[in-house]
Amino acid sequence: LIVVAEKDVVYERFPIPLINRLEKHLLVMSTGLTEHQARLAKELEGWVKVFSEAKPEYSSGESLFKPGDCFVGYHSDTVAAVVMKISNLGNDWSNEQILSQSIYTLLQCASPDAIARLPATKLKHDAEKLWTEYFRNQKHGSLKDYLVHCLGNNKDTENDSSLVQFVCIKIVLPRKLSDRKGISGKGQLTDGKIDVLENYYGLANREAKL
Repeated sequence: LIVVAEKDVVYERFPIPLINRLEKHLLVMSTGLTEHQARLAKELEGWVKVFSEAKPEYSSGESLFKPGDCFVGYHSDTVAAVVMKISNLGNDWSNEQILSQSIYTLLQCASPDAIARLPATKLKHDAEKLWTEYFRNQKHGSLKDYLVHCLGNNKDTENDSSLVQFVCIKIVLPRKLSDRKGISGKGQLTDGKIDVLENYYGLANREAKL
């Protein structure tokens, strides 16, 4: 008898006697990477860490945000899975091309507020480029356009697979925080970008009600 299940499901739902009787093996994507892919995955993990760690300028405190706060559905195997998939799609791609496409793929899973926090990260010099890629080139403003963009561009859908996770949220983005400190200004959100976020969430909320 071979039982395949998520780790959390095993420990939360399986009866203890059954768990004790099973010979357990933990399968993770990282163990299936080649040595070359593992190096790329480590480099991509570094990018994810820098992307996620946002804190005010000159602050010595730790970031309050983790990768799971910035990428929908992120877990310890996400980076390895992305690198493996992108590497298989472009066998003759250079390391730079694989990393670039992997970043593009992760960006599709990012939350809008994570993009808005980029000026407060070590990626602040790339913030404008990533903002443009996310809000203008990628299709995050419409569920229909997003599905077409993610699922309709596969040239070989029989040999490729995609998992798209949707999280419906309702957020009112205030221009003032609860402590009455502004969220716009130098090194922070501009009024223009705040308007973009408000319009984005407003459109998302309206579509969710259709």
